[in-house]
Amino acid sequence: MSSSVEEFVELLEGNETEVDLVKLADRAQHGVPSKVRGAVWAHLLGTVSADKSNEASVSRAQLAEYQALDKSDAALERKATLCLERLARQKRNGQNRAGLALKEDVQRKLINVLLAFSSHRRDTAYEFKVAHLHMLAHIAVCVSDEAAIFALFVKLQQLVAVHFGPTRIDKQVARLMGLLRQLMPELHAHFDEEEVPPNWAVPWLRHLLASQLPTKLVLRLWDVYFSCDDGLDLHVFVCLAILREISDSLLEQDGEAIEQTLARLPRIDIGQIVAQAYNLRRDALNNGQV
Repeated sequence: MSSSVEEFVELLEGNETEVDLVKLADRAQHGVPSKVRGAVWAHLLGTVSADKSNEASVSRAQLAEYQALDKSDAALERKATLCLERLARQKRNGQNRAGLALKEDVQRKLINVLLAFSSHRRDTAYEFKVAHLHMLAHIAVCVSDEAAIFALFVKLQQLVAVHFGPTRIDKQVARLMGLLRQLMPELHAHFDEEEVPPNWAVPWLRHLLASQLPTKLVLRLWDVYFSCDDGLDLHVFVCLAILREISDSLLEQDGEAIEQTLARLPRIDIGQIVAQAYNLRRDALNNGQV
């Protein structure tokens, strides 16, 4: 059962010395109210110190690090700006449910964060992804401070890299498709018959469905991922649970329609999807399929 805003505030502020992350995570698994989601995520992802004696110094260091990053990549700024303008038009015209209609100040924040993130990745060149704008937009729904958005986005990308980074993504796509063949053979065969390539699986996995689901559903799903030690390991099974949930519709569609559905998913009950995902993972473990 989900907890109230007051119950979360008590966990965040009730103890003068520290935040009990175990209790916070336990509550967050069942959904976090929008008013406190940003603060809860920051604690669960470690961008804010649970030790309140260090909280102010950690925040100051976080802000100083963000302010020091170079944000002067004109080519990336133009690319992101044009992309946001296109997404805004799509949203206004109802052409694309994944369109974004953001206020000008929020757009500026997202662009600044992308520029800082590109500078932050000193070891590898940054490759712009439209889905990164969606991921940032979801975070910005919960957090208004630019440096805090950046810190959460960096942490999120680090978690994604561990599970679905360049050295892992091919194996994870193969894992997803193998489990689909074993658990839903009729749907897998239908994809083959309609010549649907597995390309859809890469953005599903690497961007945590940020572009495929409405913001409200993404936030509820991420509540689960951020509150569990094995949160992103569950993601493959969440994808399978979604496919099972919409399988009847997919089986009636041709290849082009399937690809459109997989790119823009219908509204689903995330609570039920997560419960199904846990059941699918348990069954796969019991059957030696993981």
